[in-house]
Amino acid sequence: MALVDDHALLLHALSESLGQDEDKDVVLAHEGGGDVVREVVEAAPDVLLLDVRLADTDGLDLLVGIRAGLPRVAVVVLSAVSDPRVVATAFERGAVGYLTKGAPLTEVRAAIRHASEGRTVLPRQRLADVVQALTADEAHERRLGAFLTARERIVLSRLAAGHPTARIAADLSITNHTVRTHIQNVLTKLGAHSKLEAAAIGIRAQIVTPYDGP
Repeated sequence: MALVDDHALLLHALSESLGQDEDKDVVLAHEGGGDVVREVVEAAPDVLLLDVRLADTDGLDLLVGIRAGLPRVAVVVLSAVSDPRVVATAFERGAVGYLTKGAPLTEVRAAIRHASEGRTVLPRQRLADVVQALTADEAHERRLGAFLTARERIVLSRLAAGHPTARIAADLSITNHTVRTHIQNVLTKLGAHSKLEAAAIGIRAQIVTPYDGP
C-alpha cells in the first residue's frame, strides 16, 4: 500500500503504524511534492490512502492520473474535508472509499482491508448525502438502463443495497470474477466511474431498487 499526505507528522505516524501490520507492506509514503502520479504508479500499490488538500496540488486531480496509470489500485481518500460534494467527486473520479482524518486507526485499517477486497468504504450514515451529491439532471439516464442485461440489473440492485462482491457472488452462485465482470459492464453501460455512482444512477433513474432480500 501507499500513502500520500503533505502533513508530515500524520504521514509518518500512519506509515509507522500500518507498516507494523503483518498483512500490510507500505511501499511508498509521499508528502505530495514532485511527480506524485509517476511515483505512485511505479510503486504499484494495491491500496492508496490519498489526501485531498496537498500543498501544491489537488489530490482529486492526482486521483485521475493515478487511476489512469494504475487502474487496479484501490484508492481511499483520507481527508479533513467532509463536504459531500467533495466526497461525491472522489467517487466519480474512481475512489473506492472516503474517510475523514478524525477516523480512528482501527477504522483506517478496516478501510484498507475492505478496499483491497473490492468493497466500497463509506460510513453508512453519510451514504444518503453522497448519493444526493452524485445526482445529475441527465434525461438519458433512464434510457441507459435498457442496455443492461437481466443479470446486470440484479447485480446493480445488490450494489444499490451496499452488498460487497463476495456476498453477491455467494447469493447468485457465481464466482467473484464473474461478479466483477458484471460490475464492469454496468459501469461501462451507465457511464459510471465507481460502484457507488452506478448505484446512484440506478436508484435515481429507477432502473433498479436496492435488493432487500435475505
